[in-house]
Amino acid sequence: MRFVEFGHDGGQWQGPGQGRDYLVRAFAVQHTTPIALGYAITDQSATTLGYTGDTVYCPAVEDLAAISAVVVLDTSFHASRAGHMGLDDVEALAGRWPDRTFIPTHLGDDVTGSDQPNIVFPSDEQTFTLNTLDGYVTGPNDSRENPFGDGAGMLHKWMSAQATDEDRAILERVIDDWGAVVMGRKSFEKNEGEGGWGEGGPVGDVPCFVVTHHKPTRSYPPVFTFVTDGVASAIEQARKAAGDKVVGLHGATVMQQALPLGLVDEIRVHVVSVLVGGGTPLFGTLDSSVTLERTQVMATPAATHLTYRVVR
Repeated sequence: MRFVEFGHDGGQWQGPGQGRDYLVRAFAVQHTTPIALGYAITDQSATTLGYTGDTVYCPAVEDLAAISAVVVLDTSFHASRAGHMGLDDVEALAGRWPDRTFIPTHLGDDVTGSDQPNIVFPSDEQTFTLNTLDGYVTGPNDSRENPFGDGAGMLHKWMSAQATDEDRAILERVIDDWGAVVMGRKSFEKNEGEGGWGEGGPVGDVPCFVVTHHKPTRSYPPVFTFVTDGVASAIEQARKAAGDKVVGLHGATVMQQALPLGLVDEIRVHVVSVLVGGGTPLFGTLDSSVTLERTQVMATPAATHLTYRVVR
């Protein structure tokens, strides 16, 4: 554990934490006490979480909103009062930055909801964890014997007995929507056959197209087609097989290859409240930024389910 002390005017610190590098910036905000600071925490994927602390609406709050993907705000009242922001201030920020997510906390009884789609209200039974879209889909040392990786066995708990009705409805919709699957060779080898998917793929008998450099020398169930001429070819073949249904991308490798090629229309992410500290990143390093439009958010005790449209 590391303690960093900032002065009245804020400042910044950069260094390691749990195996990752972080940049922490402190901003002087305006409260009734002489010293009040807000914070922006940026990880090595360049994604920033902002926290305002107790403050009125001031330039430092706008600075935090401008650089953060998610902003947590102390919002005690429906309208602003001395030393505190109100929901009216949060709605002004949300309207100015519609591509950010704003999470008001420290809520008074009169703050119950908002019409702004990018304001998310936590309930007593929910925990919100910032797990960026560059987060890990497995822990370290994943293998056929350890498919989720070290410390990541809970990543699929929203599909298990801990699932709520909302979790199950999301899973059923995925199963109903997918008409074909594209995956990488590693995902295939970790999960096919006995002890994994059995005689089918991740969605039973839905056709699966496996992107690989070399076709296997042994035979596999007919649900699998092995594609050696790249992810674009695999997706094209999957589209024909899917007909009017969706082509699902399974695993990180195919996502990392397909996204820069403009072959991804929608991204669905299921964020579990855990930090595994390493493993397989969903997106890795992209050559350029990709603009997303969030179209759905559902939070359950097991996961936060996010849907994004890829903006072209």
